[in-house]
Amino acid sequence: MSHVNYDSLLCDKVNEECPQCHHPELEYYTKQLRSADEEQMVFYDCPQCRHKFSINT
Repeated sequence: MSHVNYDSLLCDKVNEECPQCHHPELEYYTKQLRSADEEQMVFYDCPQCRHKFSINT
């Protein structure tokens, strides 16, 4: 996985709970990391504890 600079990205917000601190809202953005026919990644960032994680969609 390549390094992602979250601070330089424009993020949207979603009403999902942080798995680490249980804050009720996360910031997120999506990115296509490979070819167009593969799944895209969703990157999440908690504005409270700064926990970062990603999932395939």
